[in-house]
Amino acid sequence: MRVRTNDPVFTATGNVLSGATSTAQPITTESALATALASAKSYWATTLGIPLASLSDIRIAIADLPSTTMALTIGRTIYVDRDGAGGGWTSTTLYNAVKQELGHILGQS
Repeated sequence: MRVRTNDPVFTATGNVLSGATSTAQPITTESALATALASAKSYWATTLGIPLASLSDIRIAIADLPSTTMALTIGRTIYVDRDGAGGGWTSTTLYNAVKQELGHILGQS
């Protein structure tokens, strides 16, 4: 999937996670995103006592987000910057970012 981030919605304030701009950590991958999203869905389903199936329409995609934006949510889609705003990703930071963005979708943060 290719995401165009020149759309005005990507410059709007709101559900945007910003972060560091330099480290040697790697870029994210589709498989890493899938793992982080599955774990985040399980976390929120358990925390909120909702069926995991109710989160089946949540989507996630790699994008080249502007500036120091690490992740953002538009509707029920989470966009994750491919290189973590220049800071790269570890599995822990990726999971935490996805969990936070999913929380935005669910009205929890």
